[in-house]
Amino acid sequence: MRLLISPIPNPSPIKWGKGIRKIGFIPPLHVMGRGLGGGDKKRLSIFLLIIIFTLTACDTVIPRNPTEIPTWEYTAPTLAPTEVFYALPPTPIPFTDPVAGQNSNFAAALPAGAELPPLVLEESATGEQTVQITLRDGQTLTGTLYPPAPIEIEGRVLRPRLPAVLLLGTAIEWAGFPQLLQQAGYTVLVMDMRAIGLGSAVEDILSGLSVSDSVYPALMAVMAAGDNADYALIACAVDASCDVLVLFSPRNQTTLLNVVSGFATRPLLVVVNEGDSVSYQTTLALDGALDANFSVILHQGNRNGAEMVIERPALADEVIAWLAGVLVE
Repeated sequence: MRLLISPIPNPSPIKWGKGIRKIGFIPPLHVMGRGLGGGDKKRLSIFLLIIIFTLTACDTVIPRNPTEIPTWEYTAPTLAPTEVFYALPPTPIPFTDPVAGQNSNFAAALPAGAELPPLVLEESATGEQTVQITLRDGQTLTGTLYPPAPIEIEGRVLRPRLPAVLLLGTAIEWAGFPQLLQQAGYTVLVMDMRAIGLGSAVEDILSGLSVSDSVYPALMAVMAAGDNADYALIACAVDASCDVLVLFSPRNQTTLLNVVSGFATRPLLVVVNEGDSVSYQTTLALDGALDANFSVILHQGNRNGAEMVIERPALADEVIAWLAGVLVE
């Protein structure tokens, strides 16, 4: 609320009275000051100034209790300064050349919350890609992806979507087997599991591989050897994206028998050395627990696990031939 009093020249009583009748307003100082002495007029002026100051300050009065309807009252007393202010300089630009980011149109087209494809860290002249996959607990695994060669369709360079094979282990361990699978028409991912060794990690790897731009997610196989074979069966027993499973020298008979029923309706191949008593007995136990979907390739030699493929190269052709007959729609 504001009361504005403009300075008015001292008019004659007659002219002033006419102005009063026109606007219907009697200036308080002019009327109330009639008949007062000099001291009284001074006290009256001070009193009126106090009233004017009070009225003009009413917009800044803070209510004691909050109101239901928002008001325009000044709220500065409720604010507080920052407790600690750190005047730090901006992050300096690194001296070395910064690593360029990656833009993937395929990944950008995925819906919110979807799995991300393997992150390509490096690609060799032959097309092999060093990739990284992030697990659900934040850990990262590094592997080697063997994708098909890109092709040009209507002016766009794309990779064909092929059935995928996940090889658990290292590229050194599997030697030239990944390249043979690639030549047979599969997208192959070799993933080192030594740092993790968990069935849930296999599920995360399959999820990432399934959204790769070179993978047909409806046809995916998993191959593993030794301890990784046990993790593979544990994961595939509960993961429907694993369509076919190949185990080289499975180890833990008790654990595998407890979970194999979850994979009973899908094709399972076991490659085992007859001289490896632990793996051979585990294979016999799995054979007794499954039906026609179970197949066995026996190996006679000195090697176990993935090394059987190196010791007997024809074994790779047998596995690929079996895979071609089961990994179909």
